[in-house]
Amino acid sequence: MNTSNGYGALPPAGRYRSSSSALPPTTAYTRLSCVGVVCAPAGSASASTAADAAVRGIEANGRECMRCCSQVRFRRRGYHRMSRAIVLDLDFPSFRPHPWLGSPHAQTLATRLPRRALARRAPRDEARRFRVDPTSEIVAFCRWHPQRRSAPLAVLLHGLTGDATADYMLGLAEKLAQCGFSTVRMNMRGCGGTEALSRSIYHAGLTEDLAAVVRSLHEDDGVERIYLVGCSLGGGMVLRWIGELGRDSFPCVRGAAAISPSVDLAASQHVLDTQTRCRVYRDFFLSGLKEQIRVRARLHPGLADPTALGAIRTLREFDRRYTGPLSRYGSVERYYAEASALPLVGAIRRSTLVITAQDDPFIPFASFRDAAFDHNAWIRMLAPERGGHVAFIAAQVSEHRNWCDLDRHWAENRVAQFLHHLEQGERRP
Repeated sequence: MNTSNGYGALPPAGRYRSSSSALPPTTAYTRLSCVGVVCAPAGSASASTAADAAVRGIEANGRECMRCCSQVRFRRRGYHRMSRAIVLDLDFPSFRPHPWLGSPHAQTLATRLPRRALARRAPRDEARRFRVDPTSEIVAFCRWHPQRRSAPLAVLLHGLTGDATADYMLGLAEKLAQCGFSTVRMNMRGCGGTEALSRSIYHAGLTEDLAAVVRSLHEDDGVERIYLVGCSLGGGMVLRWIGELGRDSFPCVRGAAAISPSVDLAASQHVLDTQTRCRVYRDFFLSGLKEQIRVRARLHPGLADPTALGAIRTLREFDRRYTGPLSRYGSVERYYAEASALPLVGAIRRSTLVITAQDDPFIPFASFRDAAFDHNAWIRMLAPERGGHVAFIAAQVSEHRNWCDLDRHWAENRVAQFLHHLEQGERRP
């Protein structure tokens, strides 16, 4: 894991500024001093042996390696290895909060204010249904690059009680489109007014829905390079799924990013239910969850009994009464234990960016001190002291070297910068 910050950014007009500093120069031989491996030139007889040795060294020496580089990636036999190691030494600008938004609550609540015009200038994206199981469909909004099959694509996933039209989803889609990506803003089951398309409710463990969307985009649309981006609950789902994938499954998935991911469901639930300062967030989430149950009860008689909703005052009680029984987990204890991403973080083998604030009001930072994050060389973590939850509203627009941000939404710009940088590596010979 690497938590260092530097400087970098998105261009004002959305175009990457060509610069020799975008990637380290490629030479005939690239030495990974932190692993002690010298990689052979592309195409040589020893190239694959060197690549295998580098991967073994990185996995065995994750913490030490990440002090020297941010990512090492290879393309070989169906997953993203390169015959020659390329160290992606990417610097990020430090986060400095807006002077009026110094507290975590000010940052978090400010995201509910009317958003800047940038996200609202979104073109009419293609609304598309994806069948995720024999009885369920979800709706996603696709914004296609003119070179539909050859351009990279990012699948975006929202948080609890959110949907594909959330401001942060639109902001991410705009920034990634400026960087040459197609984007798919995905609704979870029943979200965004789509309750009629599925009898089952969404939850943190529904990674099969993400898999179904990615499979369709790859097989039906011919997209070869797919990236995943999730926020809050969606961020936890993204981390969980790429942990389930390991190294060999779904080779079209080249990388991922998560903003304020909920990686330990029980820990987040405990904070929301027990801390007075989190009451406003708990009540907000409960209101949205209860309304979805009421709508589903009308559309699907017999699915859920809404009469118990009035007595529910905590998220744990809601999950005990509805989420656990209506999902495959059966109980709230199993749901929290088995749907959390934290147990699978150590298995992640895709280039991954994790952004979380140490002052997040209801995602405990203690979860990110787990050794699984600390020792996994595939994960790059940015953990500013401040930033709130899926907020990170900066004091000013960052601009440095060959990159500048599109706006003050620091985390969204870091995701675009990271995925763009991974794509630069994909296009190198």
